[in-house]
Amino acid sequence: MFKAIAGWVIKFKYLVVSFWVILAALMAFTAPSLQEVSKLDQSGFMPADSDSAKASALLKQYFPNESASVSSLYLIIYNHSTLNQNDMDYAHSLSLWLSSESAPAGIGEINSVFSHPQLSSRLISPDNTTMLIDVGLLQSAQDQQSENIITSIHAQITNMPDGLEVFVSGEAGMMKDLYAALAESIDLTTIVTIILVSVLLLIIYRSPVASLVPLVTIGIAYLVSRGVLGYMAEAGVNIWSQLDVFIVVLIFGVGTDYCLFIMSRFREELHKNQTRWEALKTALGRISAVVSASAIALIVGLMGMSIARYQMIQTMGPSLSVSIAITLLSAITITPALASIFGGKIFWPSKTNATRPEKLAVSPSKDKFRFWNWVGTITTKHPLPIALVIIGLLLIPYTQLSHQRLSFDTISELPQDAESVIGFNKLTEHFNIGEMMPATLVLADENGGNLSNIAILAELADLTASLESLKGVDAVQSVLQPDGTAASGAALRAANQVLGLIPVESSGNTNPVNLVSDQTLAGFEFIRTYLQELGQSFPWLTEETSYRDSISSLDNIIDTLQDIRYAAQIDTQLNTLTGQLRQTADALRLGYPAQAEIAFLVKAYMLESAQTYSFIADLYDYQQAMLKVDKLATLIAQANADGSIASELDSLAYSTEHLAFVIGSQGVFYLFPQSLPADNSPANPVEILLGETRLFSQNMRSLSNTFTANGNPYFISQTLMQTSLELDSLANMFYSEDQSGTRLFLILSDSPYSNESMDTISEVKALLQTDTLGSHISGLDCGIQGTSADMQDIRDIMEQDFTHIQLIIIAGVFLVLLVLLRSIVAPIYLLLTVMLSYGATMGIITWLFQDVLGHSGISFMLPIILFTLIVALGSDYNIFLVSRIREESETKPIKEAVKNAISSTGGVIVACGLILGGTFAAMLTSPILTMYQLGAAVAIGIIMDTVIVRGILVPSLATIVGRWNWWPFHNLKK
Repeated sequence: MFKAIAGWVIKFKYLVVSFWVILAALMAFTAPSLQEVSKLDQSGFMPADSDSAKASALLKQYFPNESASVSSLYLIIYNHSTLNQNDMDYAHSLSLWLSSESAPAGIGEINSVFSHPQLSSRLISPDNTTMLIDVGLLQSAQDQQSENIITSIHAQITNMPDGLEVFVSGEAGMMKDLYAALAESIDLTTIVTIILVSVLLLIIYRSPVASLVPLVTIGIAYLVSRGVLGYMAEAGVNIWSQLDVFIVVLIFGVGTDYCLFIMSRFREELHKNQTRWEALKTALGRISAVVSASAIALIVGLMGMSIARYQMIQTMGPSLSVSIAITLLSAITITPALASIFGGKIFWPSKTNATRPEKLAVSPSKDKFRFWNWVGTITTKHPLPIALVIIGLLLIPYTQLSHQRLSFDTISELPQDAESVIGFNKLTEHFNIGEMMPATLVLADENGGNLSNIAILAELADLTASLESLKGVDAVQSVLQPDGTAASGAALRAANQVLGLIPVESSGNTNPVNLVSDQTLAGFEFIRTYLQELGQSFPWLTEETSYRDSISSLDNIIDTLQDIRYAAQIDTQLNTLTGQLRQTADALRLGYPAQAEIAFLVKAYMLESAQTYSFIADLYDYQQAMLKVDKLATLIAQANADGSIASELDSLAYSTEHLAFVIGSQGVFYLFPQSLPADNSPANPVEILLGETRLFSQNMRSLSNTFTANGNPYFISQTLMQTSLELDSLANMFYSEDQSGTRLFLILSDSPYSNESMDTISEVKALLQTDTLGSHISGLDCGIQGTSADMQDIRDIMEQDFTHIQLIIIAGVFLVLLVLLRSIVAPIYLLLTVMLSYGATMGIITWLFQDVLGHSGISFMLPIILFTLIVALGSDYNIFLVSRIREESETKPIKEAVKNAISSTGGVIVACGLILGGTFAAMLTSPILTMYQLGAAVAIGIIMDTVIVRGILVPSLATIVGRWNWWPFHNLKK
C-alpha cells in the first residue's frame, strides 16, 4: 500500500507540494488565531457536574445580584510609608472616574471606601499603606473588552502623588499578563525551535538541501494544524490557549522525527538500489508503515486524554492528535515529493548520488555508526548485567517521588515582574488574603423553604462551630457572626433581642406629649407583634410565666396609653368642656346653683391651646368663642341675669363643640393643660406609664433570663428586620431574597492556591457529608465556590482523570504494538520500559524543580501531560527500533538481529530524541512556569529514553527474551 502511495506521490510530486503550500497559505491568512478563540482561564474547563460548577450555579440562582459581575479587576493603591490625604484624593478621583460616563464600557459595580465606607476595614490595610478598589466587570476576564478597560485605566493613571504606586491586578489583570506572557512564549519558543531544528538537521545531514526538506514539511504541517485548531475553537471546542506552544514543539519535534525516519531509510536504500525512484519507493514501503504506526501510537496515546472530565485535558489530547495526523500526512507526502523533486542532489554536497549506483555498493558495516555498532555488540554480549544496571540507575530517581508536591498556584505561573503579580503580592503582604479571597459555602432549599427559621439557625450554629474547629479554617462569616466572631452575631440572640426592646425609663421632666405620641404607641405595638412572633416560633415559650406576664403587662401599657391618648386630645377636652357648659346652662334654667364662671376656665384653656398650637387662634370658631366668653363676663357682672347667662353658655358650647370638630378634622393634637383643675385634666401620664413600664421591664428581663437558661437560641425576627438596618443588611448579605438560600464565607488560614487550603476544602466537603449535621441542613443543596474550591475540584478531577487516562493509554498503545509487532511479549516489556522512563523523569524533575530551583511544586498539569507524551513518544522509538529488530530477525539469529538493528537505528533514534528533546527544551525560554517545567521535563525524559532506555536497555531485554519476543504469533526457532 505504501509503495503505491509512494508511486502516486512521486508521479504527482508538484501537485502534492502545490496543494499543501496553498492549504498552508489559506490557513495562515484566513483561520482565526488560537489566542483569540481559545480559553486561558482554568475554571472555564470545569465539567458541569463538578462541585464548584454546581456551587456557582447555586450562587447565580439564589444570589443573582451578586453574580452580576462576570469577573473582577483590582486596583491596588500603595504607598510604602502610609497613604496620605493626597493619595486618598487621587484614589477618590480614580473611583469617581470609574463610575462616570467617561469610563470605558463593561464596568459593573465599584467597591471602594468612597462608595462603601463601612467596608474600610476590608479595603484599606491595617498598616494604612495599601488600598484596594474592586472593579466588577460585566464580561469575562479574557474578553477583549476587559483588556480595553485595563488599557484605559493605564492611560488614566497619570500624575500620581510622590511615593504613590498603582497596580492593576485581579482576575482580568492576571489574564492580560498571562496572554502577554503566552504571546512572548509562543514567539520565543517558535524562534528557538526553528533555529534548533535547523542546526541539528545541518549537523545530522551536513546538507542544506536535506535539512530544508524536513523544515518545509514541518512548517506546512504547523500552519495547517494551527489553522484547523483555530476553526475548531471558533466552532465551540474548548481549546487551551497554551496549546499553541505545545503545537510548535510537538509538530517540529515529531515531524522532524518522521522526516528523519524517512530520509535515513531513503539514504540507506540509495546504497542498495539502481535508481532514486526505486530507492524512494522501497524506503517508503518499509518505513511508512513504521512511521504510521508510530503516529498511530502517539495519536492513540493522546486520544486517551479525551476521557478526562477536566476539559483542558479532555480537548488537549484530540487537538494534538489532529496536529499529529496532519503532520503524518505531510511527512509521508511532502517529504517524498520533495525528495523526488531534488533527486540525488538532496544530500548535496554528500557523495551519495543515485545516478552513480556503482559507487554506492558500499559494505553496510562501513556505513554504520561505529559507536552504535559497539553498543550493539556490548548489549548483546552482556545483556543481563547491563539491563540490571540500567534498571537500577533508573530506579534511583524514584526516591524523590515521595516528597513531590503539585502546585496549583496561578500566580506562580506568571513572570514575577508582571504588574498583576506585583500588585497581588502587595495585597498578600498587607492584607489577610484569606479574608479577601474566602471560600463561599452555599446552602439552599430547592423547595423554597425559609432558612431563617430557628431550627435551621440552631443547626447552622452547630455547623459553624464544626467548620471553625477544622485546622485550616481561621473564621466563618455567616448571618450568625457577620465578621467571623460570635460577638458580631449578638443581635440575633433571642435573650439580647428581648433586652434590647425594654423601653428606656422616662424621667419626670419628659414632655408628656412625646410620651403619648403615635411613635410611642407604635413602639409598644411593635413589641407586642415581636412577642407574638416569638411565641409562634418557640411554642414552649407560651407556657413560661415570664412570657405570659410580659404579654399581660404590655397589654396594660397599650390599653392605658390609648386611654391617656384619648383624654389628652384637644378635641376630646373641648368636647368635655362643651358638656360642662351645657350642664351649667341647664342648671341655671332650672334654678339650681351653678358656677357660670366656668366660662373663664374655658377661656384660659383656649388661650393655652392657642399658645401651644398657633393655628387654633386663627380659627373662626375660636375667635367667636373668645367673644362669647367676654360677653358672658359682662352678664355675670350684672345681677339677676341667669336667663341671659344660660343662653350665652349654650351659644359658647356650640362654638367649643364646633371648634373641637374643626381641630379634630385637621389631625390629632395632644395637650396636657395647666389651666384646667385636676378633676378636669387627664391623669398624669408620666406616672401612670412609668409604673406600667417598670413592671413590663421586670417581666422582659425575666423573659430574657428564660432564653438564657435555654441556651439563648438564635432568632431572626421578621418583625425586627422591618425596623433594624443591621438585621436587614445581614439578611441581604447572607440570605437570598426569599431566604430559601444562605451562604457562609470560610476564611482559610493558608494561601487560597495552596494544597493546604485545598485539603481544608476537602475536609469541609467531608464534614458536609457526615451524619453529624442536623436533619434540616443535611437535606439542603450545598456547594463550595471560590479559588480554593475551584483548585480542589481540579485536583480531585485530575487525580481521577490521571488514573483513567493511564489505563486507557497503556491499553491503547499495547494494542498498537500488539498489532504492529504481532507479539504479546515484546509490547509488555516495551511498555514497562516506557513506564520506567516516566517514573525516573518525574523523580529527576522533582529533585530539580523543588530541591535545586526552589519551586513551590510541580505544575499540576505536568504529570498527566508528561505521562502521555513519554509513553506515546517512547512507543514511537520502540516501534522504530523493535520493528527493525523483527525485520532483521527474520533472516538472522536474535543477537545478530539486535546488533544490526541498534547499529542501523541507534544513531537515528538518538538524533530524533535530541531533536524532539531540543524542541521541548525550547520551552525553557517561556516565561510561563508550566511551559518551562514541562519543556524541561519532556526534554530530559525523551533524551534519557532514547539514549539509555531505547539505545541500551531495550536491546538488552530483547536479547534476553530472544525468540520469545515474537510469541505467540511467530515461530520460536533459533
